[in-house]
Order: sequence, then C-alpha cells, then structure tokens
Amino acid sequence: MPSGIKTRTGMTLRARPWRQGRSLIPGLRPAEILVIGDTDRDIQCARTIGAMVLAVATGPQSISELEGLEPDWAVAHLTGLQPAHLS
Repeated sequence: MPSGIKTRTGMTLRARPWRQGRSLIPGLRPAEILVIGDTDRDIQCARTIGAMVLAVATGPQSISELEGLEPDWAVAHLTGLQPAHLS
C-alpha cells in the first residue's frame, strides 16, 4: 500500500475523488459503483464509500460467511453470472 495508508478502507477514502468534489466521470455517484470482492475487507471498503458490493466466495471466506456481512449480492463464483442476477 502507498506510504501512510495502513488499510484497504484508508486507501479507498484517500482515492475517492468525489470527496474533493471531483470525479473522472462527471455526475458519478458512489451508489453507481460496484465493488467486487471476496473478503470482509472488500465489503467494508465498498460500504465506506457508499458503493454497491458483489461478494464472490473465491477467497478465504465461504459464501455463508460473506452473506452474513450483508453485501448487496453474494455468489459462489462468477461463472455464468448475468446482469439480470444483479437486479
């Protein structure tokens, strides 16, 4: 991680452009961002910036553990995932 940043959440907060009223995509709102991750830290990171989160059980945590963290969606793997599954 970059110097002075100790957590994934800290890095997210530092990189969040709308914090300073700037965005690479004009009008982009945090709720229009989808973070895809496989750990509790990924879910926490997404929630910190107000993003939606898709948890994928391809890492150290099971699907039931990830579901317990209340992501917007949780899947065992990305194979066969379609946009309709995320509505």
